[in-house]
Amino acid sequence: MKLLVVDDERISRNELKHLLLELNSAITIFEAASCENALTLLKSIPFSGAFFDIELLDGKGTDLAKQALIHQPDLNFVFSTAYDQFALEAFKLNALDYILKPFNPIDIQRAYNRLVKREKLIAPAACASEKITVWSNEKAHVLSYSDIIYITSSNKQILLVTKNQTYSIKQSLDQLEQRLATCGFSRVQRSFIVNLNRVTEILPWFNNAYALKLQGLDTIIPISRQKTQILRDYFDF
Repeated sequence: MKLLVVDDERISRNELKHLLLELNSAITIFEAASCENALTLLKSIPFSGAFFDIELLDGKGTDLAKQALIHQPDLNFVFSTAYDQFALEAFKLNALDYILKPFNPIDIQRAYNRLVKREKLIAPAACASEKITVWSNEKAHVLSYSDIIYITSSNKQILLVTKNQTYSIKQSLDQLEQRLATCGFSRVQRSFIVNLNRVTEILPWFNNAYALKLQGLDTIIPISRQKTQILRDYFDF
C-alpha cells in the first residue's frame, strides 16, 4: 500500500507517518510539504490513499483534493486539520475521514481501517481497462470510466450517463457489471450500475431502505436490500 502524507509542518508529517507505520510497517509512505510537491507525486505515482492537511502554505487541502482527483479519480483521501469548521466541505468531497490535530492514535487507526476496507472493496483485482467506447451521431466516443456516473436500462435500451450527455450502448447490464466490477462500480439494483466514486449522499428511503444521490445530477437511485450491506461496508454508514 502506497500512502501520501501532505502537510507543511514536518513535525506533523513525522507524527502521522509514525502512527501509520505502527499500524502497518509494510506501508510505503511518500510525503509532500506543499500542494505543488503533492501534485508532482500524484501525476506519477498511483496511491492507495492520501492524507491532506487542509491549510497549506500554498493552498487549501480541499482544493488539492479536487486537483488530485483529476489525476487519480479513484483516490481515497483523509483530511487533517487543527480546526473543525472545515468538516462539512471535506465530506462534500467524499473524504473517507476527517481527523483533528493533535493526532489521536484511535482516529488514525479508524482512518487507516477505512482506507484498507475501501481498497479491498473497490479493487479486489486489477481493473482491466479505464476506457469504454460509445457511439453517438455516427461517431465513436472514447470515455474514461471516471466520466461515467451511472448506467441504466430504460425502454429496452442500455443508457450510459455522464455529467453532460447520455449515450446508448449495445452491451447488456450483465456484461457491463462484469466488466466494471473491479473498477469502482456496483450494481446497486437490477436496473442500475453506479460509479461509487460519484456518490455524494446516502439517503433514507421507503421501508427502511436507502437511496443514492450522485454527483452533478438530481437523480435518486434506490439501493436494493441485497446490496445494502455491501454499500454499508464500502461507505461505512
